[in-house]
Amino acid sequence: MAGYSGLVTPAAGFTIIVKTMYFNNTAATAALLVVEVVAAGAPSWMQLFSITIDPAKSSSWEGWLVLNGNDALRIYSNSAGPYVWVSGTELLGDSPYTPPTNTATLLPAPREITT
Repeated sequence: MAGYSGLVTPAAGFTIIVKTMYFNNTAATAALLVVEVVAAGAPSWMQLFSITIDPAKSSSWEGWLVLNGNDALRIYSNSAGPYVWVSGTELLGDSPYTPPTNTATLLPAPREITT
């Protein structure tokens, strides 16, 4: 798995929620892993985290990562030894956890309540 590898990419119209990732290094040397999220339709990406895993060791990540259609979760490794497992769920439809692209659908800002 040396270099970049794609882990998860939801199809258009789907949302994937990643809850857990497990990493196991079977190499005889330490392995650097860099996990990134790539935005759909844009040449932009964000590093989620990086970790160095010693030989014959494992690690895990737990959280709540929402990927919209055509977003991508990818990993970089400097070694061919690591194995990666991704756990989560795939949902039909766009994620309600991202802002709408049409500002007309935004809710009005809360008003100050005075008594």
